[in-house]
Amino acid sequence: MFEGTQDMVWDQFTSGRYRVMRELLSQVTMPDMTILDLGAGRDAISSQIKCRSHVLLDIVATTAPSVVCNFSHGLPLCDDSVDVVVAGEILEHMTESRRFLQEIRRVLRSGGWLVLSVPNIASLKYRLAFLTGRIPALAARADYTYEPDNPAYPRGHVRDYSFAEMRRVLADYGFRVVAERSNGMHINGRRIIPPWLMPVTFSDTVIVKAILQK
Repeated sequence: MFEGTQDMVWDQFTSGRYRVMRELLSQVTMPDMTILDLGAGRDAISSQIKCRSHVLLDIVATTAPSVVCNFSHGLPLCDDSVDVVVAGEILEHMTESRRFLQEIRRVLRSGGWLVLSVPNIASLKYRLAFLTGRIPALAARADYTYEPDNPAYPRGHVRDYSFAEMRRVLADYGFRVVAERSNGMHINGRRIIPPWLMPVTFSDTVIVKAILQK
């Protein structure tokens, strides 16, 4: 019963984020397009989207991606080779975020789309934690971000973002954000406030759709 409860709690957060990202993907993806899904995992965000081909990249071989690779070393694709890039909860883990975004720009065709999510450092939950003198559990913590002996947090956050900061960072690489979406607020994985009852800037997660203007 405990395991089932844990699955249900986790799904309230992840399934909500996946649903929003899949909605954004469905708005821009056509059957003749190629989607690059970064950190695809076992249930790739793009898996339900119809397209010409899915390229699934992950650092973990057990998830059976198209290619196993370390994003810090670059993306093993040709220039201008994909139409849509999906990056769900990846950017906050990258120690060289500029190089990572430059690689996304390189492989994405002009006019291509990026659907991205990262934790929101300006979320209502983070604000409450900071006001009470605490650091949120998954927030970036400099040298304390990575805890190799803690199986609960195998890869920590290097940097967290807000909606405003994400717009600014993406603009530096030629992206224009055209949609910003909320997934509400969750406590221990359970949804406490649905997205339609809170401002998008207070959402747990920054979810954006951006077009590349090379």
